[in-house]
Amino acid sequence: MLTAACQAFAEVFTKQSTIECQVESIEDTICILFPSCPFCNNQLATCSVLGGVVEEMIVWLYRKDTLDSVNKVLRDYSLNITPRNNDSHHVLITLTRKAGKHRN
Repeated sequence: MLTAACQAFAEVFTKQSTIECQVESIEDTICILFPSCPFCNNQLATCSVLGGVVEEMIVWLYRKDTLDSVNKVLRDYSLNITPRNNDSHHVLITLTRKAGKHRN
């Protein structure tokens, strides 16, 4: 579900904002890429504007008020949102089951 939501987000975001957004899925990790950042022209590795957009997309998807609220709902999982290779224009989203937590 999270991969499909990220792909839909990328399509709508690109159409609505004209900021290119791509999604790659690698095993259990989703990478959202912004090849052309209009805020820093991809010159700043720590430009966090688009990473904030991704975080808010996750909050919206789970219909919560904050990322902390999302993490409480996902109590059996760990949600990590981090830059790939210290580049904030490549945002990694990883949702993994916590150790000792099994599906019923």
